[in-house]
Amino acid sequence: MDYMYILALAIFFLLLRTRLRNALRANSRQPIGDNSPQENPAQRLQEAQRDKVVCAQDRAIGRPGRIIRPRTTLFGMSERDVVRTYRLSSRAILFLYEDLCCDLEPLANRHHAVPGLTKLLGALKFFGTGSFQTPLSVIVGMTQASFSRHLAQVLKAMMKWMRKYIVYPTDPVELQQIHSGFMDIAGMPNVLGAIDCTHIAFTPRSEEESSFRNHNHFHSMNVQVICDAHLQILNVVAKFPGSCHDAYILAHSSMGTHFPEGKYGEG
Repeated sequence: MDYMYILALAIFFLLLRTRLRNALRANSRQPIGDNSPQENPAQRLQEAQRDKVVCAQDRAIGRPGRIIRPRTTLFGMSERDVVRTYRLSSRAILFLYEDLCCDLEPLANRHHAVPGLTKLLGALKFFGTGSFQTPLSVIVGMTQASFSRHLAQVLKAMMKWMRKYIVYPTDPVELQQIHSGFMDIAGMPNVLGAIDCTHIAFTPRSEEESSFRNHNHFHSMNVQVICDAHLQILNVVAKFPGSCHDAYILAHSSMGTHFPEGKYGEG
């Protein structure tokens, strides 16, 4: 009889302790002096049911929960690693980002929106390596679909600012600086630029394959580039297929017209 009494008393104190602990937890969640209205139980039940439906749909189609990957950044990288990864110095990247940030920064105030600098770094890595989007998207910290969308956004922003960086000078002082640059490094007088064409491989539409096939038997765009003695790009022509000869591109470009007219002086 004494054992039964002690067992009943222990169970009573155990239940009392559990009830007090639950009450203390509930009080700790409610700030002292908080007069805000209590949450509606019906609303809580509705939200719980909606969450169950969403989870059930995700399981039905085999879709995993959202995973926020670590985003790439310049911080913590040495200058040598930055140049090797993005083919530009950190100073050049940040200088470029100052011009593009208004077009790259997310408009929404979401917590996990992709920053503009991350978009730019992902695009620069894609340009510098020529790799596929899927492995690069994992490194940058986003899905392949997001990477493709942000890549188009970066390209559009760069095209908007292209005329600021790629422009052939017409001022006599700037032209003389180009003269002096080539004279200093090679002793060549009256040089106004170094010109060449390069083939950029890509896959054209089936009906255009023949015109884009170059002399090396692959499909490409034949791109003409002019630079100064410091490798600064001054002019780019990127509208001719790979089957076009370099001389044909020069003759049908603006530079091929301006030089015979003497617009840039002797050179």
